[in-house]
Amino acid sequence: MVLLNHLDKSLVKILGLSDYEIKAYLKLVEKGPLRPKTLSFEANIPYTKIYSVVIRLEKKGLVKVDRSRRPHTVVAVPPVEAYIKLKSMVEEKLEDLEKKVKLLQELYESSHRGFAQREFITIIRGLKPINERAVNILVGASSSVRVAIPFQKFLSEDLKKNLIEESVKKLIKILATKKLEPLFRDLPARIEVKYLDKMFGGGVISEKEVLLVVEHRGEILAAYSSFEYIVEIAKTYFDYLWTAG
Repeated sequence: MVLLNHLDKSLVKILGLSDYEIKAYLKLVEKGPLRPKTLSFEANIPYTKIYSVVIRLEKKGLVKVDRSRRPHTVVAVPPVEAYIKLKSMVEEKLEDLEKKVKLLQELYESSHRGFAQREFITIIRGLKPINERAVNILVGASSSVRVAIPFQKFLSEDLKKNLIEESVKKLIKILATKKLEPLFRDLPARIEVKYLDKMFGGGVISEKEVLLVVEHRGEILAAYSSFEYIVEIAKTYFDYLWTAG
């Protein structure tokens, strides 16, 4: 029950369920079907509140109530089924929040016109966080991704695996130095690859994000931006190299 007690506190905050609702559901999972009066006693919920708690859980699809006899019997739906329902609830709330955030962003941009935009580039140090950001951009892209790989360190196993997986859903073009050609021979034919003699740096470019990667004095550095003009400049330069390659 220690795990359930911890779950109790977390779910109340994350899923928007009341303390009584969580207690009732977990007790039903633990004990099996119960009558409301017994559930009230077992879950330490005031009897005057137990019926309203059960009704709310039933509306959320977390319990089923057998009303064929009196007193009624309350049954918890399987935890996996409950998880799917709760996940759906959270996703609906996030979608609603996203709409409100977009409206706020439009208001912000309208009221801040004329101000210089600052800090539109983030510097990332270290190979692991750089590779993680590269994968995030790749996976988050809508339809196309441009990838430039100047040195072997940047082509992590995770990045290569995701390149293969994401190429099923989106157009992927790769520029790489000729010395790295053996690393790309096992890629599916749907991924276009071109090779250049030398490359100053590399990175990943999606429709809305760009990660520029360089090696400086033995250290891997990256600059990340979602600033529209920087993304467009990166796309233009990549396409120039692609055509010339």
